[in-house]
Amino acid sequence: MVPSAAARLSDDEYRISLGKTVRELRMQRQLSQTVLAQNAGMSSRQLSQVEHGDARPNPDVLQQIATALGIDRVTLCHAAEETARRREQLRELLKHLSIPRENWHEFLALEPRVMAQVVEHLRTQLPVRAGILKTLEDVANEIERNGLDASVGTLLDGIMHHGLEPIDFLRSSVRMEELAGERIVFSDRLPLSPAAVPIDELSLFRASYGIDPSNPMLLKWWSAARRSAVVATLRLYRSRTIIPRDQFERYIQTGQRGPNIVLPLDVVAAHIRAVITLLRTYPNFMIGVSERHFPITYRAKGEQLVIASLSGYVLGPNPKENKMMLPFERPAVARQFLAHFDASWDQIPDEWRTNEDVARWLEEQLRENGADS
Repeated sequence: MVPSAAARLSDDEYRISLGKTVRELRMQRQLSQTVLAQNAGMSSRQLSQVEHGDARPNPDVLQQIATALGIDRVTLCHAAEETARRREQLRELLKHLSIPRENWHEFLALEPRVMAQVVEHLRTQLPVRAGILKTLEDVANEIERNGLDASVGTLLDGIMHHGLEPIDFLRSSVRMEELAGERIVFSDRLPLSPAAVPIDELSLFRASYGIDPSNPMLLKWWSAARRSAVVATLRLYRSRTIIPRDQFERYIQTGQRGPNIVLPLDVVAAHIRAVITLLRTYPNFMIGVSERHFPITYRAKGEQLVIASLSGYVLGPNPKENKMMLPFERPAVARQFLAHFDASWDQIPDEWRTNEDVARWLEEQLRENGADS
C-alpha cells in the first residue's frame, strides 16, 4: 500500500486488508499458494502469513508479490485500500442495522469481492439507512471543522430530515449510559433517568412522540437499565447536567415537562426530592442551573458517543415526521460537544452549580409550591 494510504489505516487493518486482497488476486489467477510464493521468491509460510494478515511485508517484498501477480505495486496497494474501505462501509452498515458486534467477524471474513456485493445489496435494500450514514458524515464533518455553535443549522436540518426515530433514540440512550466515562447532558428538561420516579412510561412516550412503541415492555426495561447504568457511572465518573432555570421553575410550579406533557405535581415533587438526594449522596452528580437556552439538547459519554436531539420536540402521528436525533461516535466530534458544554458550564455562577446550593434552591422551590412535606 502506498505510504499515504497506509498512514490512514491502523497496522492491523493494513495487514488484514492487504492479505485478503493478495489472496483474492491469487485465487482469481488460479495460482496455488506454493506457486505464487515461488514466483515471488519467498516461502509458502511467509506468503501464508501475509494472506492471513499476520505479517506486514516491506516495500521490496510487496513489489515481488505484485510482480508475481502480474500487476505493479501501486495497483496492489490501491486494491488493498479499496478492501479496507469496503470493510469500513460494512462495519457502518452492520452498526446501523443493530447487528451484534460479536457477529461482525462473520461478515468481515468474507472475500473482498463478496463483501463488496454484500455492501451494495445492503445499500440498495436500505436506502434510508444509507442516506442517514451520508447525512451523519456530512454533519459530523462540519461540527469537527467549525464547532457546535457554528454548525447548529446543519445539525438541526440533519436531525429533522434524516434523524433517527424515538425508539432508536431510547435504544441509543441506554447504550450510551452503559458506556464508561464522564457523562454530560445539556437538556431542556430535568432528566428522569437518574432518579426513581413513579411514572407511567407508556403515557409519557405517547405524549412525547405522538405514537405507541412497538413493544411497550421495552420501555420499562430501558428505564430500569438507564437508571442502573447512571448510578453505576456516578460511583466512578462525574455526571454534569445543564438545565435552563425557567424550565426548571415551570416544571416544579405547573408540572409542565414539555409542550405535550404535564405531570401530576406529586410526581414532580417526588422527582425533585430524588434529585436532591442524588445531589447530596453522590458528589459526582452535578446540576448547573443556567439562564441559557440552546436549540438542541445533547448528551455524551466521554469521547465515545454523543446523542444530539431536538429541543422541546413535539412529534406528530406521521412516522415519517418522527425524526428526532443523530448519534456521533467520532472522537473529534465528541470533543467539540465537550468543549461547548465546558464553556457553557464555566459561564454558570458557582452558586448555581454547587451541589448543596442547588439542593437548597430546589427545596426552596418545593416549599414555595406547597410541596415541602
